[in-house]
Amino acid sequence: EGCLWIGTLVEGLLIFDPKTETFRQYQYDHKDPKSLSSRSVTTIVRDRSDIVWIGTVDGGLSKHDLKKKKFQLFTFDFDGHLYQNHNDIGSIYEDRKGILWLGTIGKKTDPGLIRFNRRTGEYRRVMSHESPLPNVYSIQEDKEHQLLLATYGDGLFRLNPRTLKFQTFLQMTGHILPEEFVRTLYFDNSGALWIGTRTQGVYRFD
Repeated sequence: EGCLWIGTLVEGLLIFDPKTETFRQYQYDHKDPKSLSSRSVTTIVRDRSDIVWIGTVDGGLSKHDLKKKKFQLFTFDFDGHLYQNHNDIGSIYEDRKGILWLGTIGKKTDPGLIRFNRRTGEYRRVMSHESPLPNVYSIQEDKEHQLLLATYGDGLFRLNPRTLKFQTFLQMTGHILPEEFVRTLYFDNSGALWIGTRTQGVYRFD
């Protein structure tokens, strides 16, 4: 429809219609289970089936039905711990097979990286050396269909989505990443990877 979706820190979700120059706002309402799950929105992804997935702080993952304009909260249960409106979703990525990968941020108790099959509802926690991968701020897919994971404090990882095996940036490239606090990743049209860091600026890696 040509609208711009905007996630805010405290005002929930804003949708701007450039044709009418008007905003539509969705906010968290504790009395309405079909409302947005948090007033703080971190990431927004529209999948191939036109479903909008919204990552939030303290509100987990919300699914938005564009036709009904209703929200559905998704919960994840790992080892008897129910992760719902107590986990922060920092990144969402849909891979070429339609699998959603969710990166959590903020708290050590959060599950880390989650592989979520939206068609079947199956999900699993993806571990690195039997430990959760903390603070996953950005997820991208390279030309070899491997997932690149930007973490805030542990650098950059590559994940084989079939075997679920991890590689560090050093193992991938033979180079040391200038900073371990990575906030964002982007592949340009030439295939170069752009890496955004906390204090060391932006790096381009061919």
